[in-house]
Amino acid sequence: MLRGAAAALFACVSIGFAGAAPVAADPGVAPAADGPTESVADAGAPPPVDDGRVASTAPVTTKSPDGWALTVSAHDETERPVPSLTNEAATREYIVGGTFNGSVHAPAGAGLPQGTFEVGYQIACAANLDTAPPAMLSGNIGVDPGAGQGNLAPGTVTNVPVAKKQFKGSDPWVMISEFSINIDGGVHTLTEQEDACLGQAFIRSYATLTASTDVSNVSQSYYGTTKVI
Repeated sequence: MLRGAAAALFACVSIGFAGAAPVAADPGVAPAADGPTESVADAGAPPPVDDGRVASTAPVTTKSPDGWALTVSAHDETERPVPSLTNEAATREYIVGGTFNGSVHAPAGAGLPQGTFEVGYQIACAANLDTAPPAMLSGNIGVDPGAGQGNLAPGTVTNVPVAKKQFKGSDPWVMISEFSINIDGGVHTLTEQEDACLGQAFIRSYATLTASTDVSNVSQSYYGTTKVI
């Protein structure tokens, strides 16, 4: 949406005995240069393969006026880019994973905490190209639908929920493993409009913890490191 070369160098060592004639240097071999030299294999080595590991951002905490304390954190996050099944230049695909933890501390006498814990990903393109003909603004303003022109639009951010858990207790958590996320240039059937993802694409995780009572809701959101491809 990578090759290397390797070379092997062979050295010949001569062992002399007392009385033996000195061995002449091979005139076809240049003397070794002083100091370190760059390996041929290192010079042609491919860049390291992206294993998808993403550093999680720091835990986040909020406290409500009535004594609730909510904390959200994550670890072992991965966002690995892979070739898309459609092999489209305007399509990006990631295999994602991670463990997301919530912590709810209730004030004294509040009872067992309960609420929701939602985990997902935010995806975006730097720009979108709408290849459908633009709508006519009036009887004499517009673009000929047959002209094949496209409209360049600012990129938009889309939330992709993966899991939303109802919980009762103090420490809800969600684990995601090998989940596929696509940033697609596809056809919207109702409008017959086709969008293409142009330039860089962006992805980051999010997790929103909400604690509920009969009279209030308190929420705290976590946002992971943004990855660019």
